[in-house]
Amino acid sequence: MFQGGKVANTTLTNGTSSILSFGTEAFDRGGNFSSTTFTAPKDGVYLFVCTMRPNNFAVDRLVIQIFLNDSNVSGNATTNTGEIKAIAGHYPNVTATNLMDLSANDTLKFYGYQNSGSNQTVFESNLCVVRLGTSD
Repeated sequence: MFQGGKVANTTLTNGTSSILSFGTEAFDRGGNFSSTTFTAPKDGVYLFVCTMRPNNFAVDRLVIQIFLNDSNVSGNATTNTGEIKAIAGHYPNVTATNLMDLSANDTLKFYGYQNSGSNQTVFESNLCVVRLGTSD
């Protein structure tokens, strides 16, 4: 089980996926998380919820992308992509939530993407990962 977050500006480079950092830990049972990477301690089904909030910028696309073992798995039939259109002056959360069947030592990383035309920041991000049980 892991839950952590960050309340500080994280730069999202325009038109590029930028890794999200979750430097403050509330729970890290087993020490399976570093500031950017969750490593599955054993085989099983894991539930994750990842959120981020833009720092007052307008954008056509604000996206959370999920990377499994350093490969982008977002936006397919079984792994959703969190995406919203952000309007300046509003502070909506974008969220990606899913179940994933992981093997021991698989890694999960979460990236933010935005296409406002210039580099922007998110000022809050949060990640929660829980192993629910075996896959059988």
